Amino acid sequence: MRSLPGELVAYHRAGGQLEGDLGDAEPGWYQLWPLSLIAENNQGYQVEEQVPGYIGIGSDGGGEMIAIAPTGEVVILPFVGMESKEAVVVAASWNAFEKRIKASGA
Repeated sequence: MRSLPGELVAYHRAGGQLEGDLGDAEPGWYQLWPLSLIAENNQGYQVEEQVPGYIGIGSDGGGEMIAIAPTGEVVILPFVGMESKEAVVVAASWNAFEKRIKASGA
């Protein structure tokens, strides 16, 4: 698994909100995995085998994983039928996604 964006690690270490409502914009609800579980969850979901270069960082609380794409974009992917062609970009970068979290009041 490749390295997590430094800004994402810093967000976690600063005690950033791990779960909340983003309103009508995708993914709506977000649940970020604790740093200590990211590698384990990626292995369990076989992320590297199914979508090489992606790193799962959480879920929408339903059937989709929130991930960092090889491009650095934050995307959602279905847990079942996980394929890169199914990725939907929800933010251009972790920093952009973090701004959405903060703007939602979470």
